[in-house]
Amino acid sequence: MDDRSQRLIEKANRAISQKNVTSATLALNKVRRYYPEAPEVLMADAELAFIKGDIPTGTLLLTSLSKQDSISPALISTLRSRLEKYELYFPLRDVLYRVVSMFPDDNDSRLQYAQTLIQTGAITEAIHQLRICESSMPDNATVALQLGHAYKALSETNHADKAYHDYLKLAPQFAGTAFWSLADLKDYRFSDNDIEALGTASLDNDYQMALLSFARQRVAEQQGSEKAIPLLKEANVQFSKHRNFSRNGFTRLANDVQVPVPTHSAESLTQRPIFIVGMPRSGTTLTEQILAAHSDVATTDELPYIERIAIYLSNKGYYPANLGALPDGERDKCRQFYLQQAGQYPLTGTCCFIDKNPNNFIHIGLIHTLFPEAQIVCLSRPVMDNLASVYRQLFSKGNDYAYHPEDLLVYTDSFYRVMSYWQKTLPEVVNILDYEALVEDTEVVIRKLLNWCRLDFDPACLRFYEMDTPVMTPSASQVRQPINTKSIGSGDRYRVLFDGFSITPESIEQQRKTLLRQ
Repeated sequence: MDDRSQRLIEKANRAISQKNVTSATLALNKVRRYYPEAPEVLMADAELAFIKGDIPTGTLLLTSLSKQDSISPALISTLRSRLEKYELYFPLRDVLYRVVSMFPDDNDSRLQYAQTLIQTGAITEAIHQLRICESSMPDNATVALQLGHAYKALSETNHADKAYHDYLKLAPQFAGTAFWSLADLKDYRFSDNDIEALGTASLDNDYQMALLSFARQRVAEQQGSEKAIPLLKEANVQFSKHRNFSRNGFTRLANDVQVPVPTHSAESLTQRPIFIVGMPRSGTTLTEQILAAHSDVATTDELPYIERIAIYLSNKGYYPANLGALPDGERDKCRQFYLQQAGQYPLTGTCCFIDKNPNNFIHIGLIHTLFPEAQIVCLSRPVMDNLASVYRQLFSKGNDYAYHPEDLLVYTDSFYRVMSYWQKTLPEVVNILDYEALVEDTEVVIRKLLNWCRLDFDPACLRFYEMDTPVMTPSASQVRQPINTKSIGSGDRYRVLFDGFSITPESIEQQRKTLLRQ
């Protein structure tokens, strides 16, 4: 690229940093006359696409760049930061693999590579890479923390326990992260030394202190202490300062998505998606594992792609109210974007794949518009049990409503109103799966579930807990065990925390029962 074009690229990038789309486009058009496929031009075009809200185009451009071999080291550095910024972990993994192969002593890149392996579900290889990092950087706390997360995904609690304790020693200023990570192992019981350290820990960082509070609450639960409930309330009050939920905004969205959607003919797909939605902590991971045990079903992760499509179409004015006006070209673009992104997971040899993202219940109309051939399974758990389980869980990101009882009640009430609408509107597409029935009459319900998903019965689905695939949710250890009814009624002791609000657990439970009867 000549000097003039290089200066124009620099001008375009300055304009992009200021979000000046017009100036950036004019500069790039001059370069594009002579270097239409230059990586620098494609990189700038990708960033412009994201600025304009065109997520599919930006994603496609960055992904194509990740496959090019002739990118300069400086541009690879920019590409890495952009891929990380937009959470495009598969192409980022490919780029980092090349960097690590060329520069095996680049420990920082290897560590980032290991983290992207975790993000993309390649847990065994991630552990291998982290062990290499550990030998080169024995005092690196991030290595220990990521090892803990990787072992947790495999439900190897003993190894995760050691890694989190190593992290605590290496980074005592992040004791909150360490202790909550231990608490979130679910089947881990705090030792006397842990409990003593937790009791005396004091940190300057408010966020870390909030994490400590959640861990202390989990200890009180394990001990059967009466302090468990007040500690839970205190922990959530502390953590809610770091999360902000707009009740009015979410309620408005829940109302806006309840609109008729266009009818499209089902199309033949090599792999047909099955969407699992519901409240968090309602049994979505359990249901995913049951279906994933089937020989014709592959699993992916909590995919963000439907939400990204929703943002894209919202920016263009089609979503949620105007889906009926969505042009065929835009619909095809969104379908292809979703299938390309989901296809980065190992789906070969199966007829179906699972997209298990609880939050997608809000986008059921969009899902059906794009994929009329897809089945949607929505979990419904007894309300008080579900409320308590969500309120006791600290989420790494999102779910900002979970830390205040009234926010949680508003969200859950909206969830049931939305699901009631779609169950009535799309009864052949949306299946409400009762968690209570699943754990009490397991084989009968699993057979019905498989039939709903147009799958033959596979006895492996009854032995889902024998699977060794990674699980990236808080339910990792719980789904390695046979189904039991221990959680039924477990939320009753926390009922007092949800008193005094206009929406009550009982009113929502009535909605739930009505939904199950529909």
